[in-house]
Amino acid sequence: MADLDTAKAQILKQFQSSLPPGMPNPQQFTIPEMIARPVLNMGVLDHGAHDIIAGTFVPGTNGALNTWSTADMFTSAYLQMVQDMAYGLSQADQNQITQIKTQNAVVLNNLVTTWEQTFAPITQAEMTAAGVHSKIDYVTAQFTPQFKQSLNWARFASDYNQAKAAIDIMSNINSAMVEFGRQITAIKGNIATPSQTNGGLQAYDRNNAKVWFPGYNVDPNFPTAFANGQTVNITVELTDVGQSSSSFSIEGGAGGSFPIDFLNIAGATSAQYSQSDFQSLMSKAKIQLEFTNVSYLAASPSNLTANNTIGWYLATILKQAFNNTAGDTGPYFISNEATHKAVLKGGGLQSLRGLLVSTMPTGKMFFASDDYSSFQKYFHTQSHASVSLFGIIPIASSSTSFTKSSSGSSDKNYKMEVDINPAGDKNNMVVHGAFLENPTD
Repeated sequence: MADLDTAKAQILKQFQSSLPPGMPNPQQFTIPEMIARPVLNMGVLDHGAHDIIAGTFVPGTNGALNTWSTADMFTSAYLQMVQDMAYGLSQADQNQITQIKTQNAVVLNNLVTTWEQTFAPITQAEMTAAGVHSKIDYVTAQFTPQFKQSLNWARFASDYNQAKAAIDIMSNINSAMVEFGRQITAIKGNIATPSQTNGGLQAYDRNNAKVWFPGYNVDPNFPTAFANGQTVNITVELTDVGQSSSSFSIEGGAGGSFPIDFLNIAGATSAQYSQSDFQSLMSKAKIQLEFTNVSYLAASPSNLTANNTIGWYLATILKQAFNNTAGDTGPYFISNEATHKAVLKGGGLQSLRGLLVSTMPTGKMFFASDDYSSFQKYFHTQSHASVSLFGIIPIASSSTSFTKSSSGSSDKNYKMEVDINPAGDKNNMVVHGAFLENPTD
């Protein structure tokens, strides 16, 4: 694993110069699926692009590399955490509120009466939606700075001023609780029924029909950024592949050893390849790749606005629930606490900020053996298949064509040269990694 981490670090270093100033390091991996261009068509997101943008980062464990799930799991995982939250009060805050209610019962009951005469009787449904358990809690939660500037405030001011300090304490505690309830209601609603008015995003489904999804902000100016993207060249040399001393070097720098399955071929059947052909062909190899239009595609979940009308993602409640227990004041996990906290601690619900993308690479592959038949067997790809090195360097897709050089190898250290031609993917982009934000930071 340490050597694969070394490979990741060296590859990332090659891409580093192409990133905009001030960009953090991306989590690196290769996603087998590609994004078709244009990403947005008249404001509607490509289906494949939505699958990736709404995907979820999966941290590598037990020697496995980091990956990206394109099963649109981020929203559902986030929603499950939200549904398992409640707003708690510490014992100290509970005791303080009880004392305030006892000492100021007349004033507080007067405020409730004034509220119901001014607006309407407070229903149990309203208290439940607000997350409070009494009419006093409900009313004092409304005493925000904005309400105190309204025309109705004059009706409450006299009673309020009789116990201002005590009521302010209750108001601060209860207003935070009520606001949490409103946020949870808005998050659930905007995810369940996304629309243009609540910040939803239109994308094509698998039947090419337009469907509303929970909102993501996708850079509408990305085509310009892509057209002005950088070029990154990567050379990887492999020696003694399949032997106990298998090793690699990247750009002539220090490399390391690697496992036999360092070359990932997705979507193909293993029966097509023999290990003997593999070891003979790849006992010594060099892969030269050129990625063009390396660029940053800004894409992130739509944050819930302050008035709870647009968006659905709110990192602060995840952080609060992660840090709190039932004995604290604030959001906490009332259900599945250990599971949710383990996911958050492991980086399993980091929100997307953007993707590092490029064209599929052109390039050359050099081999120690002049055996194109074995090459064709090993690099055969089927529909939706992909080939990547170390699981992080994309080489080919099902649309990539390979051509053996008729003039032999231009590098005399090798016997066979094969050209990589990604012309079939001219309208596609490959994703190298994601820029993520951990809500617990």
